[in-house]
Amino acid sequence: MNNYELTLIVNPNLSEKDGERLQEELVNLLKNHGAGKFYDIRTERRALAYPVRKHREGIYFFITFLGPADLPEKVRQDLMHREEILRLSFFRLPHPPAGTEPATQPGASAPSEAATPGEVSNE
Repeated sequence: MNNYELTLIVNPNLSEKDGERLQEELVNLLKNHGAGKFYDIRTERRALAYPVRKHREGIYFFITFLGPADLPEKVRQDLMHREEILRLSFFRLPHPPAGTEPATQPGASAPSEAATPGEVSNE
């Protein structure tokens, strides 16, 4: 499972009720494609750096979650033809989101500070 952030820019003329419905649809779509734990779901209105489909601002959706490696392409295919979505990007995050316990890899052990038997320490 990889850590991802899905970022969408949505038409600013979308009503608040439709925005909430879209957010629910996105979470359900991600779950249907194998997304696991959701860490953060945020929505905010921002000005765009340049016009996109003649809009100067957009509603941004940020969803941070765990998912399999093939999830971004599957979700992108499902959302490609939605008219209210202006832009869509997936970002693979290098580490788990802040406030979560780091995942340990099987077979990995922490380095020991003490000398192993048979070694001489020069301290």
